[in-house]
Amino acid sequence: MMKVSKEALYTCINSVLQTSMENSSTLEFLELHMVLKDYDPRRERRVCSVKQLRFTTAFHKMLGIGDQQQREEVKRHQPFLNVGTLKRLNKGKKNFKNKAKSYDAFFDIEH
Repeated sequence: MMKVSKEALYTCINSVLQTSMENSSTLEFLELHMVLKDYDPRRERRVCSVKQLRFTTAFHKMLGIGDQQQREEVKRHQPFLNVGTLKRLNKGKKNFKNKAKSYDAFFDIEH
């Protein structure tokens, strides 16, 4: 299996972000490929399936999590939360739940 370079990953993510910003009236599908140990997909078809999403990417509200350097990279595109603030929020479960309700997804950036 090959490792994906950072440049290839960033170009793919940017292309997905650009297409998601456009208004789309089509439904989107999520396809998940899994590799299991000692599993023959030609013989067993239990895991293979396609799920239809009930929303489009235009309605996603995401929050980024990372350190200060990553904050400058992502701040112009998405709301961002640093690790120290996340630790403080995690101590007060009520505050964390309120923050979680206001976003559809969380993402973490690693170097």
